[in-house]
This record gives sequence, C-alpha cells and structure tokens, in this order.
Amino acid sequence: MSFPSVLAEGLAADGPVLLALATIDDALVQIERNDERWCVAELLRLKGELVLLNGAPKSAIAAEGCYLKSLD
Repeated sequence: MSFPSVLAEGLAADGPVLLALATIDDALVQIERNDERWCVAELLRLKGELVLLNGAPKSAIAAEGCYLKSLD
C-alpha cells in the first residue's frame, strides 16, 4: 500500500471524499510523470471506491471504469 492511498483512505474516513479523490488524482499524475507504476492498480481500485462513496450521478459507471483500468 502506498502513502497516497493511506492518506486518501484517512481523508475519506474523516469526511472530505473530494479531497481524497484529489489526492488519488495527484498521485496518479505524479506516478505517470515519474514512470513508477507499482501502485497504480491499488490507487485506481481505491479511486473506484471513493467515486462510489461520493455518490455523484453515474458514479457506478465511473467506478467501473476505475476498476477495469486497475485490472489492466
């Protein structure tokens, strides 16, 4: 488990799901920039959970996209 995923889980547990999602998105950008992909699958899985937790319209479709990318 990576530090950004632990931080995002802590933020989501405290309430600000959007801040947790921003943390995951920032980590994914940094991973892409540094070409360090060892934790991408876990971050995408967690992003899917956070998207569902946020409950925005069509969140199930967005979460499914995260899960499918995680499997790739």
